[in-house]
Amino acid sequence: MRYWVRGGQDAQGPFTLEELDAQGLSDSTLVCPEGRPRARRENWLPLRKAKAPPRFYARVGSKVRGPYTAEELGRLEGFCSDTLLCPERKNFRSRWNWTPARSFPALLPSQAQPATESVPAWSRDGRDAFDALVQRGAELAGLWRQPSTLAVAAALGALMTGVLLWMQFSYLPQVRQTYQRVHTVMGLRVIAALQERYRQETGRYAPDFDALVQAAGPWLPELMSDNLDLETLLVQGTTDHFKIEANALDELRTLYQFTAAAPGSRQKAAAVSASTAPASGHAP
Repeated sequence: MRYWVRGGQDAQGPFTLEELDAQGLSDSTLVCPEGRPRARRENWLPLRKAKAPPRFYARVGSKVRGPYTAEELGRLEGFCSDTLLCPERKNFRSRWNWTPARSFPALLPSQAQPATESVPAWSRDGRDAFDALVQRGAELAGLWRQPSTLAVAAALGALMTGVLLWMQFSYLPQVRQTYQRVHTVMGLRVIAALQERYRQETGRYAPDFDALVQAAGPWLPELMSDNLDLETLLVQGTTDHFKIEANALDELRTLYQFTAAAPGSRQKAAAVSASTAPASGHAP
C-alpha cells in the first residue's frame, strides 16, 4: 500500500512505507492511504499507525470483538471469508463500515478463505455483488455528510416542497374541475342517447327527465348525481327536437346545454355549449 504525505497545503506522493522510511519522516507525520479522499480529515493518520499491522474489529455472531491483527484473526474461532470486519480506525457502530473479510485480500491472504468449497458460483457472484453494493453505500454515506452535498440536498428539498405545494393548491384543483366538467358532458350525452331511444320506442322525445327515468329505470338519477347537478337539470322534448341543460359540479357551476333534432327536421344539428349561467331548472 502507498500513502500520501501532508506537506504544507499540498499532499506529496504517493509513497510506499519503505520510501517513507528512507525520507526520515517522524512517526507523527500525517499520511493518507492511496485511494481514499484526501479532503476528509478522518482519512489522515500518523505514520506510526500506518506502519503498525492493521487491526480489525470482527463481528462474531451478535457480538463485536477486537480489534485483532491479521495473525490474531486467523486464530479466532469461527473466522472465515464471510466474517464481517471493520478497520480499527473506523467507527464500528456504523453499519457502512463493515465488510466481509474477503474484501481485504491483501491484508488477509491466507485467512480469508471461502467458508465452504460447496458454495455454488451463482451464490458467490451474488455475495460479491452485495459486497459491492454495501461498499457503494458506504461511499455515498460519506458523500452525503459533505457540506456541499447537504446544501444541494436542502435546495432540492425546498424545490420539491414548492412543487408539492403548487400541485396541492393550484394544479390538482384545476385537474379536479376539468374532470368534473368532462363528466358533466358525458352525462348529457347519456341522456341524449336515451332521448334517441325514447323516440324510437314512442315516436317522440321524452318531454322531461321524469319520463326518461320512468322509461329507463331508477339507475338513471343515481348515475347522473355523480356527473351533474340534478337540482338544476332541465330536459325538454317534442316530436322533432330536444334540449338538455345542466350545471357541472365544479366551483363555477358551469352550465352545459345540449340540443339535437330528429333526422329530416328543420332544427339545428346536435351541439353542446357551455357558460357560467345557472340552469333554468326542471321543465314543468
